[in-house]
Parts: sequence; C-alpha cells; structure tokens
Amino acid sequence: AQTPHQEDMLIFPVNMYGWSKACATHYAITMTRAGLAKWCVARPFFVYGAGKSTGFLTELERALHAGKTFKVESASTRDPVWVEDAAEGILRLAINPAANGEVVNICNGKEVSVRLMAELTHQKIGRGKVIFRSTRPQRGDIARSFGSNDKLR
Repeated sequence: AQTPHQEDMLIFPVNMYGWSKACATHYAITMTRAGLAKWCVARPFFVYGAGKSTGFLTELERALHAGKTFKVESASTRDPVWVEDAAEGILRLAINPAANGEVVNICNGKEVSVRLMAELTHQKIGRGKVIFRSTRPQRGDIARSFGSNDKLR
C-alpha cells in the first residue's frame, strides 16, 4: 500500500473489521454531505500510553516486566501516537466545524520500526528478552503503516 496513508486514498478492506470501518466512514461522510449529520471521521494510528490494556507495547511491557521472552515481527513499521495527543486531536476535530464531512488521520506522520520500539522498551525496562523474527506476512497483515497528518495540522 502507498505510504504515507492519505485520508483520500482508496481503501481495500481484507477482513470484516476493515469492511466495518469502511462502511462506517462512508455512512458518516454521506450523512454529513446530505446535511443530516455533522460528523468527522478520525483515524487514530498506533495509539499507545497509560490506560491501554491491550496492544503491542502493552503486551511487550507486561512480558518484559515479568522477565519473559517476547517475540517481535521486526520488519513492520507503525506511526506511534501518545494517547493524550490522540485525545487532543480528536477534541480539536470535535470543535472545528470545518472538520465536518472530513476523514482526518490522527498520527505523527513518522514511520517508526516495530523493532526500534521493542529495543527502546527493552532498554527502559531492563528485564526479560526480546527475540526478533521475520516471518512471511499473512493475508491482511500491514507491513508499513504511517500517515499524513496534513489535515490535522
């Protein structure tokens, strides 16, 4: 897929979760353009931080604090966004009438390797072990994911 991900890119869902997001986006935009709603579609990228109970970094931290080994698919990239920054971006959209009918990425616009995130987390915690591996992607896997934040700025 083309990167960075632009808000106006064509989407090609590969599973039911993707289809549900595509349908919800289409519905929100259609209703807003018809004057029946005032909705904006926010697309948060790789949100991390306090309060997350699941997800890659949460599971990695949990394993390392417990002194366990954690396996990481090292070829992937993501666009990490601190949870408070994501919340601020969503609030800014909610109070901005110009955002109505728009799809807006909530991201930093910076591609960061999952390997680097795991290495830095391991250094910070200082326990456990991280094993890096490179496996054949499965259908629906996203190897590279980072977005354009031009609309958000």
